[in-house]
Amino acid sequence: MIYVGIPAEALRQRPDIQAAEYQLEAQIARTKSARADLKPKLILFGSIGLESVSSVFTSKYFFLKRFI
Repeated sequence: MIYVGIPAEALRQRPDIQAAEYQLEAQIARTKSARADLKPKLILFGSIGLESVSSVFTSKYFFLKRFI
């Protein structure tokens, strides 16, 4: 059997090929990020503490809200 060309593993070890692969991966990541920026975002903020929880359960309308 006669082999023609350079094996792929030998090409992957070349610094210029590695740099080109890294640049391609970086460009793909930038493209994905840019496409994600075009989509709407949902951001939720919130906090919970003892005062907020206790005020909900001690509200005089708490039991009425459960049945409405």
